[in-house]
Parts: sequence; structure tokens; C-alpha cells
Amino acid sequence: MPSSTSISVFGLGHVGIVQAACLADEGRTVIGVDVDPVRLDAIAAGHCPIVEPGLAELVERAVQTGTLRTCQSQQEAVRASEISIICVGTPAESNGKVDMRDLLHCIDGISTCLADKRGRHGVIIRSTLPVGATRTHILPRLEALAGGKNAKATCLFIPEFIREGNAVHDYRHPPKIIVGGCPDDGYALELVDQLYGGIAAPRHFVTYESAEMAKYADNCWHALKICFANEVGALASSFGVDGKGLMRLFTQDRSLNISDAYLRPGMPYGGSCLPKDVAATGWMAREQALDLPLLTAVSSSN
Repeated sequence: MPSSTSISVFGLGHVGIVQAACLADEGRTVIGVDVDPVRLDAIAAGHCPIVEPGLAELVERAVQTGTLRTCQSQQEAVRASEISIICVGTPAESNGKVDMRDLLHCIDGISTCLADKRGRHGVIIRSTLPVGATRTHILPRLEALAGGKNAKATCLFIPEFIREGNAVHDYRHPPKIIVGGCPDDGYALELVDQLYGGIAAPRHFVTYESAEMAKYADNCWHALKICFANEVGALASSFGVDGKGLMRLFTQDRSLNISDAYLRPGMPYGGSCLPKDVAATGWMAREQALDLPLLTAVSSSN
């Protein structure tokens, strides 16, 4: 697959515009697709639609050099590219269920365009999906709608792990690249090389379901860490202890506190210290009239 391969990026929100701008800055030909004409017009004029350090310069340079352009036509974008990257939003409904309507609408449009297109087309899903969605929702649509004789689509699920405010750096220096799909598919390996050949990070080929779950595991862990720091900080402050200073001491331990220690499903919860110290932490919180739902739920959870 030549380095001059054209790439279409669907959904130019935070993840999509970072993806598009970084690929274009590497010299790829990138076509950005979005349903919002205001956003498309802004990018076409070389303006970045979001605030993200270093991104505005990338967008402006890519538009000026012609490596990044925009369009609103799915058909035009698919026909002009060999790879389509899907970054369409998948928000949560009121009950937490993932709303995939916009994503599936995008997949349907791409699949229909592939029906009369010759050659293999790569479809990369970067939108966050519930576990099992790629296999049960995405693949059947691609197979049913992209039904032309010569239409072949290779679909991979590659979750993104970028932080707002640090997105460009995180895109270029990821700690890992997780690829959901078939590692025996030679074209899949070419796709990953094409997208990440210049990025030094370990690659992990796993099932679609493992890749989907990896995204949720990461974000739940980050949310848990925030809650933990806030609750420990609150308890520390109630005793006049500097919570921020305490957590700086906590994170100095890279052997246990910031490591893979204790992060193995099935490990027993016991010993002479853990149950009694967690119970004592809950008692101290009650004595200080503090509600620490995370820490006080640890024992019952185990």
C-alpha cells in the first residue's frame, strides 16, 4: 500500500480533527467529512474548530499545503480514498446505553458507496462502541450493503486513547496500539502499517470484543483514579493533611501504587492489612462526617 494512499475521516469532532490533522501533517492526503457545514467551512478556511494545543497550526498548514480538504459527500470521500476512518460520536442515552444511530448511518452510507467501487477498502472504527457491536452491527452492514462483485472491505476496530489538552502528543506517542480484527489478514497488517508506520508503540492484535472492552477498561480506571484521589484528598484535608502533597507521595511508588500489581482479575481480597485498613478508613470518614462512597464500597464489592 503506497504512502500516498488517500484517507477519508468521518466525523471531525475532537478525535476526528486530531486524526485528520496529524495524518495530513505526515504528508497523507486526507478528506474530512462531517454533517456540520459550519465546521467544514471553518476547517476549509484553515481554522481549527476546537481548542487543542498545537492543533490549529497543523490544520492551517495542512489546508495551505493541500494535504487536508473537506467535503460533505460520503460518496465523494469514499471514491477518492482507500481508507475510511470513522470518528463519529457515540453519546450515552439517559440510561447509559450507547447511541450508535449516527455511527450506523455513517457505516450504511460508506457501505453503499463501496458496492460499486473496485478494490479493497479499509474501514477503521475509532468511535467508542459497546462490546460486541463491531461484530454484530458493523460487519453485517458492511457485508450486506457493500455487495458488489468487486467490493471488499477490511474492518478494524482501533480505539483511541487521547486526552483533551494533550491530544496531538498522545496521538503521536501512544503507550499502545490496540487493533481489533484478524491478525492473519495481510491487508489488515498493511492498514496498520500505513496508519502507524511512523509511530513507535507496541501493537496488540486482539479480537474485536477485546479491543472494544479495552477502551472502557481504560476510561473506567481513569475515572476510578479521579474518585480515589478526591476521596483520599477530602479525608486528608479533614485532618489538616495536605491532600495534594499526600498524593504526590503516593505516586512515588511505581512498584505497587502505579503499576500492574493488584490489577489481575481473580486475585483474593484479604491478608492482615487490606480489610482492616479499608474498614478503618470508612470509620474515620464517618467520624469526620464525610461521605466517601468509593472507599466505603470497597469491602462490600470484594
